[in-house]
Amino acid sequence: MEIAAIYCRFPHQDLGSIAVVDTPGIGDFVSGADDRLVAMIGKSLDSIAFVRMPESIGALIKPEDTALHSVVTRAIPDLAIKEWSYFIINKNLSNEGNNLNQIPRFQKLLQDSAIRTKETLLVDCSDPSDVAQALDRLLTDIAGNLASLDKHLLERQGQGIKALASSIAAFAEKAASTLPKAVVVAPSLALLDELFGTVWINVGAKLQQLVNTYRQQRDEPDGDFSNAVNVVFAKLASGANLPSTEIIAKEAGGQGLMMWHADKLHELRVNISNSFEELNSCLDASFAQLRNDLLGAFTAEDGGMLGRLDRPVGKDEWQDLLDRWEGHQDGETVRRAIQTLRSASLSFRGFIQPRVRECIDVLDSDSEAAKDFAYIPGDSAVEVKNKLEAAWSNACFNCRSAIDEMATEPSMARFAAAEDFRDAVLHTGGEGHAKTVWRLFYHENRGDVWPKQFQQLEADTRIRKEWDNAVRLLTDATGSLSVAV
Repeated sequence: MEIAAIYCRFPHQDLGSIAVVDTPGIGDFVSGADDRLVAMIGKSLDSIAFVRMPESIGALIKPEDTALHSVVTRAIPDLAIKEWSYFIINKNLSNEGNNLNQIPRFQKLLQDSAIRTKETLLVDCSDPSDVAQALDRLLTDIAGNLASLDKHLLERQGQGIKALASSIAAFAEKAASTLPKAVVVAPSLALLDELFGTVWINVGAKLQQLVNTYRQQRDEPDGDFSNAVNVVFAKLASGANLPSTEIIAKEAGGQGLMMWHADKLHELRVNISNSFEELNSCLDASFAQLRNDLLGAFTAEDGGMLGRLDRPVGKDEWQDLLDRWEGHQDGETVRRAIQTLRSASLSFRGFIQPRVRECIDVLDSDSEAAKDFAYIPGDSAVEVKNKLEAAWSNACFNCRSAIDEMATEPSMARFAAAEDFRDAVLHTGGEGHAKTVWRLFYHENRGDVWPKQFQQLEADTRIRKEWDNAVRLLTDATGSLSVAV
């Protein structure tokens, strides 16, 4: 969803150069659009009024109220929102939705909430004269307050520019002191080639071994998946859990057995479909194990030895690798392979549900498959119950047959993911090209992987990183200062 700018003639032309903008509320735009709202408010508006009509019963400050207030607060961080915003409580005096009795409660809740504004007004927004008075009051206050706000904002921004200038000076000092230390130490390329050559062979062997293992399992039913399926169908085998015929007759007394039968079909269909949701945990676990296996090829001491990397406590190992590859030569190829592996999964909704839905057509009164279990005028409560139980059994049987046919698909999916990952990280651009890319990565991280062999070279690498970061930050800060001035 995009935020649109819509221009129309303002009826009170005597007010002068005033623009009134109706921004989206927090529930009116998709995730990510709040940044555009913040930009629009910060660049285009001098003041903002939150308008809220409390409910006629149980009025509350809702999460979206405070969320919108929080989003707007970001628009001008150097200026407290309580100095340039207003809150309008819309009182409803109509016969429908009259909220007058709830206003005091809402005002108290508003006062106790995190929402802070310069003033709160109580307005009947359906009354033109009341709205005109409120608008006049707001405009008068804004006009008298605007110059002071602008002065305060400029002072704060001036302070920010001074702080930025100090930051640039510090970065420049750091760069000046770091540069002389960036002494080039000739790396032992022969040693690196020897060590990396062993790592490359070991990683390739481990990944190939994993691919072979998953290939052998590819055409075999997944044991964990089959066990989880058995648990689901053991629960379904207990039956449709229908009430007794006496209760059926009583419940159908008002709407009739035909409607009761149709409603129960819908309920049973939903119950069966939802029963398979618990298979998600099994499917998730199987792919989590796959990712751990593949990661082990790179972190094991007899593999890639990347478990030696200095990783922050608690940081995910895959994420650490992603961060290390960012900005690296041809790093996007490896990053894309890791991201694809991390997102690979099977789910009930995408994997099982499409086939289950067809299998439970016998519980859909609009389906041809349900005709043998349809209500026939004159059916008794006993006959209705028998038909529903038969339809339930038929649906469960159909589901079991379809899911049993899928027993090998989790194994096939894991094999495909493992093989794709192996090919992406070891063969993209040809094995020679991939090996060169990884050799450069290991060269950059050689001090962590082989600290004894490359202790001096590690110092050189760290200094050069500090230098590059200092120069980059200096450049960014200079650009920001230029824009601000």
